[in-house]
Amino acid sequence: MQSLWNFPRKTTSVRLLLDICQEEHNIAPSTLLRGSHITPAQLNDPDSLIETAQEIRVIRNILAIIDQPLSLALKAGMRIHLPHYGLYGMAIMASSTVRHALETGVRFIELSWMFSRPRLEESDNKILIISDVDAFPEELRPFLLLRDLGAVMAVQKASFPTQRAKWHVSTTLAFSPEFAELEKMLESEVRYEQERHCISIPKSYAATVSPYGDPIAYERWCAECEKFLIERQSLTGVSGRIRQILQQGTACSPSMEQMAKLLGVHVRTLRRYLAHEEMNYQQLVQTHRHQLAEELLSTTNKPISVIAIELQYSEASSFTRSFKTFKGMTPKEFRETCQQEAP
Repeated sequence: MQSLWNFPRKTTSVRLLLDICQEEHNIAPSTLLRGSHITPAQLNDPDSLIETAQEIRVIRNILAIIDQPLSLALKAGMRIHLPHYGLYGMAIMASSTVRHALETGVRFIELSWMFSRPRLEESDNKILIISDVDAFPEELRPFLLLRDLGAVMAVQKASFPTQRAKWHVSTTLAFSPEFAELEKMLESEVRYEQERHCISIPKSYAATVSPYGDPIAYERWCAECEKFLIERQSLTGVSGRIRQILQQGTACSPSMEQMAKLLGVHVRTLRRYLAHEEMNYQQLVQTHRHQLAEELLSTTNKPISVIAIELQYSEASSFTRSFKTFKGMTPKEFRETCQQEAP
């Protein structure tokens, strides 16, 4: 199983973060999207996929701007409802019991927006949902963990609306005054500075029968999740690594030889890998340039001629022709459309 850091994900969780930041802190989405290469068009496309690193950049922007972001993290997680998850949410809802729903959630966790990698452990009378946070930068852990916790709460309340969750939360985080509000939102006791981050629930509660459980529907949704997971994972091969390097690098169109060196392979090997994935290197680079162009056009006031230079086009007219072929409109028309749609 590959690291969750490498999995493509839909933009819904980013959109929900932007919504709550605008509602509660009056921060424009364009401010929080800076450096992420996520465009307004992607946010409005339910099928658009982004890399995990792009969402991390948005979260870093939030942490840099908002003084007390942890309650926002929990609220954002609680806004992720079952319909947002699509097939994954349907499989959880069709599960027979709380335990079954937990097992299903962990089984297909790569179809969610969670950053932690949860696992289940059992004791004599409890089930523990343990989150592995070792791979996360320390400054991101509180935000990511609390958003994941909020998402678990939201799924539980939607799947078992008549049952109050009987859980206890333990966290590696130290107590801070901001957590007082969080405990009220969680409706649960929280133990701080523990050895690991986990939720514990009694086995008696885990046996609670779901009002929506349906074994036939469950098998159908799980089969669809399996297929979708295979499709999603196929995006994380060599082409996925190239996308990540392009997003993190300073040059928007490195040569194939430069990219092969960054990947530690010979250029012939890179060409063979891409052929196996039915991908073309120049198309990957060009798509990245167009996505970067969308971001610069929608979030900055830079002249189009300057953007063309930054994207390494020989002249502005070449940039205009290329962008129109990709987007169906000129850079000027695209910028005007974004300005009209901005709140």
